[in-house]
Amino acid sequence: MAPPTAAYPICLFAKQSGTTTNRFGGEALKDHIWLVKGVTKAISSSLAEDIDKAVNDLLHFGDLTITGADDMFLARESDVEYPETSGDIQYRHCGGIYRLKYQDA
Repeated sequence: MAPPTAAYPICLFAKQSGTTTNRFGGEALKDHIWLVKGVTKAISSSLAEDIDKAVNDLLHFGDLTITGADDMFLARESDVEYPETSGDIQYRHCGGIYRLKYQDA
């Protein structure tokens, strides 16, 4: 969550789910789903779309460094886009759902 004083547009990310595959008494693979999105306070979603494109360029099949782990797979699985109204303020959300698979090093 962004602090109330955050300047928009912003990039937000949140872990949606995570599973662990266990093999022979230990963890073999972790599989996480993350929501990463741009959010803007505007009638147009163009700035949120710009954030989404930049995030996608970095993450989709990208290399990720995780301390103490080996990155095995990172890819975008679906799109997210929706408006939200709070009082008289309109927010535009634009982003994606990303799957991250990794194992402990």
